[in-house]
Amino acid sequence: MGDLYGRLVRLAANRGRLSVAVPGRVDGDASAARTVRRALLALSLPGAAVLLVLGESVMPKGLDTQSSSLASTTKQVLIAAAHVARFDTASLLIIFGLAAAAVSFAAIATLTRGRGSLPATLAAAIGAIALTCGIAANSTDNLALAEGAAVHPPVAVAAKVWAHIQGSPFANTLGVIYFLGWMLAIVLAAIALWRSRTVPRWIAALFAIAYIASNFTGPGVLPGVPESLPFLAIMLYLGLRVWQTTTDTGDAAVEAATAAPALPG
Repeated sequence: MGDLYGRLVRLAANRGRLSVAVPGRVDGDASAARTVRRALLALSLPGAAVLLVLGESVMPKGLDTQSSSLASTTKQVLIAAAHVARFDTASLLIIFGLAAAAVSFAAIATLTRGRGSLPATLAAAIGAIALTCGIAANSTDNLALAEGAAVHPPVAVAAKVWAHIQGSPFANTLGVIYFLGWMLAIVLAAIALWRSRTVPRWIAALFAIAYIASNFTGPGVLPGVPESLPFLAIMLYLGLRVWQTTTDTGDAAVEAATAAPALPG
């Protein structure tokens, strides 16, 4: 009976109706996938920090704040028109930095255990939503101003349009969700690290302090970059910890799902 069953399975496999796993190849593919996944998650932490700090350092002074007053937007239009390429570059760096930051909250979740799992999951979800709003807000505001200023419209007209964009309910809603959600995600991630004790508790505290403080640094290389050094250092450290972490809760499930079935007889 066992011999008959084995022949039927081999016949079905030969006809393409059933795939038989090759243990060596499956193990190699699963290992490679885990390595790539861990590398991408690990890189998201220092990558986000570097992109955000570079974006702020390149940002022309005067364009790092938002205002719906006509006097302020008139000045911003003139600054943007004089530094279109620089403003474009800074905006793109910040947008890509926000995308990497969204992934980084999921990376931090891989370091959490036990009582830290729930706040880490909430941080990843809230961070993804908040930073998506941040990407939309920066795309709507910064890139619209940069590309509008590039064609050199009448300053008064451009300032009115820019003031309307920044003061619109759409932009304000995005801005509130972006800022408050991001700050909440940072605090929740720090709580998750604190509770999990997979890193020293002072690291968890410094993560929250340095991360939040980095959002209030001034534009330009000075003083922006020196003020952001603690943030860069802590994100690099956490990235290395994610890379070094060998425990992966998904490995057992992957290996069980890809294991070759044993044939009777």
